[in-house]
Amino acid sequence: MSLTTKYLSDENIVIEIADSTTTVEDFFSHNDTSLLDYVNQQAPEIVHIVIDLTEMQWDFPSFMRLSKNAADIRKSGQIPQNIKQYFVGTDAWINNWRSMMQKQFGEETYVFASVDLALDYIRNQE
Repeated sequence: MSLTTKYLSDENIVIEIADSTTTVEDFFSHNDTSLLDYVNQQAPEIVHIVIDLTEMQWDFPSFMRLSKNAADIRKSGQIPQNIKQYFVGTDAWINNWRSMMQKQFGEETYVFASVDLALDYIRNQE
């Protein structure tokens, strides 16, 4: 598994960091019960999930699989209502992801150039 999870419990923030070997399959299989348990334990408090995809190697097939999985999860109602997601990345794929989320689901997707910028944004919202 090439996806690392860090919990900043005192701030209700979870940081997921992908490395260069992370695949789309890793990304979705990593949303294991420990993360969901944490989110459910915090309810109704909002849990901010920062997903750092800076090092992830994207291509068109992986983008399409990620998009399909995201759509399937949303249709199934498996996304807890008490989370906000923030993405970190600078390549064109992350911007394509943002556009797709807006067009298909009407979701505002926050994208930052670094984890620190995402954390600053979250902390200034409180």
